[in-house]
Amino acid sequence: LLMTKATRKTIPTFYGLLFTEIDPLGLTLRGTPEQPVLSGNLSILNADLEYPPTISSETKGQILNYVLVDDTTKAMPDTVTFSRKFYHAIDTTALLSKQPISRRTKPSFVERLRYNLGIDTKGTTAIKMIFTPTTNEELYAELEGKVTAINDRGAATIYGDIVVLPRSYYNFFKRFDATGSMRFVGTWDNPVLDIDAVYEGYRTSEQSTAADEQKSGQEKVIVKLKITGTRYEPKLAMNMQIQTEPGRDPVDYATHFKGGDVQSDAISFIITGKFRDELSSR
Repeated sequence: LLMTKATRKTIPTFYGLLFTEIDPLGLTLRGTPEQPVLSGNLSILNADLEYPPTISSETKGQILNYVLVDDTTKAMPDTVTFSRKFYHAIDTTALLSKQPISRRTKPSFVERLRYNLGIDTKGTTAIKMIFTPTTNEELYAELEGKVTAINDRGAATIYGDIVVLPRSYYNFFKRFDATGSMRFVGTWDNPVLDIDAVYEGYRTSEQSTAADEQKSGQEKVIVKLKITGTRYEPKLAMNMQIQTEPGRDPVDYATHFKGGDVQSDAISFIITGKFRDELSSR
């Protein structure tokens, strides 16, 4: 199955490459032509899918506001009066052209199809969820696990837990190593997130010796993000740890810098490699 950008016109919530394989036992089609039911198992051999930003995130911060003006509501000449004047009869063709044509199209076989399919990951299954394009905030996740795809009422749903493998990452100004899981509880495009993301870097610190002399050293700074909520409503929690010397266990930021603002210092460190009070006005 190849889902290109052209597919976004009909399925705007994701597109990309998706190669699947049918279980050796095959798929079972039961029911009638009017109510077909498909069951069986599929394996994903390779997938590279992209979930574009939601409409709300795309329109957030819009600079140019616009108003649509409808200029098609002009008064039209009375066709009946025109016909009577020149032909002494009603122009029925013109009248019929004004009436909306109602065509009842029969649902296609695919629209009538109901299914219950088990889907497991056999090869590399990667997805990219873009949250905020302006800051390049996105989650790239390589997945492993099994879900059940069900359509018993005309809408596709997915249920199951998927593991986010260590090769994944979360972009938040810098690249964070990401692990965790996703839980599908209905709509396939809005999973529940449980992601842990970690970024490590170093900052130059100044420590006072007993003789009040200053010496410079390198401290490892570990910024941790916890992403929960859902794809459409993600929640981000942030904390930070400091490793003052190699071999020592990291300590919590709040313990090392009492009274500091962990979120402000964390963002400052991610962007500049320094905490807020270490930055000059320039």
